[in-house]
Amino acid sequence: MYMERQFRKRMQSSKSTEVEPKESDETKLIEGTKRRELKWHMCRLCLACKLTCIGWVILAYYVCVEKWFCKELENPSFEFNVTMLTLNSVCVVFGAAYFCSIVLYIIEKRRHNQDKLSEFQSELDQLKEELRMKDDTLKREQLHLEQRIEEEKVARQTAEARFEMERTEKEKALTRLSAYAGEKLRLNNPGLADLSDENRPNKLAEKFSELYDNDWTDALESLADTNQTEESQTQELLHMLQDIYDCCLEFAERQRTRFILDITKPSTLKDEPLDTDVPGRILSKVIDLQKQTASDAIADIRNYVLAKKENFTNNTSMQKYLDRCTEYCWIMAIQDPPMMLDFSPAQNEEFDKEIFRCYTRNGENVEFVVWPAVFLYKDGPLVTKGVLQPIAK
Repeated sequence: MYMERQFRKRMQSSKSTEVEPKESDETKLIEGTKRRELKWHMCRLCLACKLTCIGWVILAYYVCVEKWFCKELENPSFEFNVTMLTLNSVCVVFGAAYFCSIVLYIIEKRRHNQDKLSEFQSELDQLKEELRMKDDTLKREQLHLEQRIEEEKVARQTAEARFEMERTEKEKALTRLSAYAGEKLRLNNPGLADLSDENRPNKLAEKFSELYDNDWTDALESLADTNQTEESQTQELLHMLQDIYDCCLEFAERQRTRFILDITKPSTLKDEPLDTDVPGRILSKVIDLQKQTASDAIADIRNYVLAKKENFTNNTSMQKYLDRCTEYCWIMAIQDPPMMLDFSPAQNEEFDKEIFRCYTRNGENVEFVVWPAVFLYKDGPLVTKGVLQPIAK
């Protein structure tokens, strides 16, 4: 009993000196309380075990030593019996206390384990609920992000389509503006040539010079069998070229007038001279149309020329010469403005050596013209020199 009182005092002193936990820390307080209760049960169990062992040791000592080995205790006295009964009672009481302590410890242990299990299960359920809530939140955020990504994707595709459409429209507008500016700039401005045009004035002048060097020479040689002088032969070739050039100028002007009347005055049924200025946008389109349909017009004019020159039906060189003259004169006639062939000066007239060069001899005055000079347009700059035969000095 003394030992139990000392143990309780120590427990109370330890309780009095123990620092109270914070009220907010409920979990630590509950755990500390349970640990103290479990420790108190263990102490009681130990104390009961110690006392029971002491009683059994005393009883064993008395029975085994005193009674069995001492002959004077064969007839025990009343005090002896009382003592033995007391000792046995103490042993029984402490044995029952020991047994109850064990039962209480087991019950407390199971209750503690159940509480811990319940607590763990509650925490597990709480964690599951938090995890479920977080999972739902993450799913909602993921769905929201997917929707935003889809919206951004659609908006981006729409912006790209709008940008592509605007870029295409801008390119078309720039192309139209560039074409319009180019047409307006080239209209009545022959000094500005389209470098992509194979029949621009400079190229055309080169071809016209090659015509004189090649086809004209072949045609002149084909006339060598006729009883004509060289002057008559060159003049015949020159007159053919001049007739073709005049026809091409007339037909090109007539064709251009018809086109313009059909566009601006579709109700007009007959050819009329243009009494008003033609808008530049219409005139440029008409000129482009003449250039695009030049091959068809050249074929028709070629038939017209050959019909007038039936005497050269069997002369291949002459036919080739007439074909080239027709082609180049028509292309010159449909330029804007038309290129000019200068068939002057007249006989006995003094000529400009900057415009014409001599044929076979030198001189100052004209005897006859062999090949015309080419100007970019009427009263315009010279493109290629002509050829004439001067009077011998």
